[in-house]
Amino acid sequence: MRTSSIRNSLSLSFNCDIPEIELWEPAQRIYDDMGMKRKILRDGIGPMAMAKLIKTIGREKLKKELKVFMTPKGNIQQLEHFLAGGISPIIHRSFLEGDCGGHYETIIGIDNTHIYMFNPANDKETSGVHKKTLKEFDKKWWPFDNERWFLAGYPADVILPLEKFRGRYG
Repeated sequence: MRTSSIRNSLSLSFNCDIPEIELWEPAQRIYDDMGMKRKILRDGIGPMAMAKLIKTIGREKLKKELKVFMTPKGNIQQLEHFLAGGISPIIHRSFLEGDCGGHYETIIGIDNTHIYMFNPANDKETSGVHKKTLKEFDKKWWPFDNERWFLAGYPADVILPLEKFRGRYG
């Protein structure tokens, strides 16, 4: 499930139910256009390609321009900001304890004590919808190098007050 977090985020944020298989070809096209030798089904998808794919799906399937905010230094307040605007962000976190690879999950809610996520992986403890306390989530979001990466696709015609956020826009 290389592109499933994108599919989940688009579905929750824009009520756009695209089968994941329909994301593979445009994702591979993005890698090919970038001159990369990666294969989406073998190697997965990286952050820059994810951002381009969200914009591509916006144009081709939703018929609207989407922008993407991305940062390696995110925090829970930023995730809450996007959720309040109806946007489900995608986070990058370690897949297992001690794993320095990584895994994507879609954030679906935050309350006073917990964060709720959708994990597309087939992991007996965290598959599907699961929750962590805010403290546990913040500690484990990415335990290496203090990275707290996330991205969020949002409509270009919607003004989200993001000026206080440090990251890439576009």
